[in-house]
Amino acid sequence: NGSDGSITQTGSGTLHIRGNGTDQIKLQAKSGEQSIICYSDAAVELFYDNVKRFETTNTGVSITGNIDANGDLDVDGHTNLDNVSVSGVSTFAGNADFSAGIDVTGTITGTSHVDLPDAAEIKLGDNDEFLIYHTATGTSYIKETGSGDLYIDATNIRLRSQNGNNKLVTSSTGVDVT
Repeated sequence: NGSDGSITQTGSGTLHIRGNGTDQIKLQAKSGEQSIICYSDAAVELFYDNVKRFETTNTGVSITGNIDANGDLDVDGHTNLDNVSVSGVSTFAGNADFSAGIDVTGTITGTSHVDLPDAAEIKLGDNDEFLIYHTATGTSYIKETGSGDLYIDATNIRLRSQNGNNKLVTSSTGVDVT
């Protein structure tokens, strides 16, 4: 039209743009600024403002920069994420394994139990001074290691042997020890 250049397919077939098999095909939005580079039997690269952002590889794709997904992201297989920030609820269909600590602000709600190996401790208090743990030799502990007291409050308290026999029972009249 005198101002714009165009390539138009006017027939009923397909428009093909082909290289010679050894060189690249380059599309440039302006002179000297890459937009798309197609390599023979290799990668396709996409650029934003002359900076490569997306590249096909022999194993998939490589993306440089952020991904803004405005819908569901469905990933099958192993995913290695270095830094994840989740806003809202996250649901895990299987186990979630963490190799470092987890910081939680709010309430942790479970529907079953907490499963810890022998010698792992549940620690409470600003200085981890209240401990509950079970050793590999079969001994279990409840410890207050700080300067405070340990209170057990209940209407009645029963200490029982493994076979279920009461060894110490408190009541409104005192303590029975057997």
